[in-house]
Amino acid sequence: MSLSRFISIILHPIFIPLIGVYICVKIAPEIFIIIDNLLPVLYLNVFFYTVFFPTITVVLLLKLGVISSLEMNDYKERFLPLCINFICVFFCFLSFKKLVFLNSFLSLFFLGIILTLFIALIISRFWKISLHMLGVGGLLGMMINLNLLTNKGYYMVPACLFICGIVAFARLKEGAHTSMQIYLGFLIGFVSQLSMYRFILW
Repeated sequence: MSLSRFISIILHPIFIPLIGVYICVKIAPEIFIIIDNLLPVLYLNVFFYTVFFPTITVVLLLKLGVISSLEMNDYKERFLPLCINFICVFFCFLSFKKLVFLNSFLSLFFLGIILTLFIALIISRFWKISLHMLGVGGLLGMMINLNLLTNKGYYMVPACLFICGIVAFARLKEGAHTSMQIYLGFLIGFVSQLSMYRFILW
């Protein structure tokens, strides 16, 4: 397995919500109001909604012949999986009512993901965009928001920027996207998350 392929797998966008939640809780646990110390339930909740269910669905679509490969190189195949992912993330967001207050930073992180997926749904009707860069761009935006809010985790901002760079390199090396698809994917993910900071201040 090539290095670019390995990077594309371990930093797949499907893992970004779970990675983001873990980073947030570890860096600034005081900004969350966890009810009855249900942190393990929170992690499982995010895993099942954002990793398990979407993965099972994509595999099923592959078996049914709806998509030709797990990579979904044809942008026309991406709409249905993105719809399902959008629904899963939305239900994950709704489930936070039982775990954290809806106005928490974590809920806004998921609102940013929902916004990103909505934009990706629209674009994927007529063009291919880098979903990997949507994910890591959003992770960088979330880390900047967290740092602005708590003055913690400043070291994670350059780390996330580095991750964005290596993911962009990997996707270009794999020949999965053009430079424009990479740049636009990053920009949409980054701005969608960064725009959530104004709601944090309310």
